[in-house]
Amino acid sequence: ENIKHVMLSQEEEKRERNKIHARNTRARKKLKMSGLEQRVKELEGQNEELMAARNRSGGSAAYGYDHAMHRPGQGHGTSSTAQQLQLTQLMQKATRQEQA
Repeated sequence: ENIKHVMLSQEEEKRERNKIHARNTRARKKLKMSGLEQRVKELEGQNEELMAARNRSGGSAAYGYDHAMHRPGQGHGTSSTAQQLQLTQLMQKATRQEQA
């Protein structure tokens, strides 16, 4: 009888520790994702500012941009495809770090 009670208490303690750990892990993940989302917004804003400045300059020569050599999705990372790839890679890296 006492052995069952002790075993049950140990199992309950283990469950409680697991719950606390899971809660803390979710909170850390949420905080990290929030930071990553904020960083993405900052980078998107910075990208918009740079593209607007490039357009105001009458082209891209001031930024060393060669129209003859440009291919969509290559070069200076200004295409939405390149941005999506960067965002995907950033999210995958965060997921891998969270799992480690």
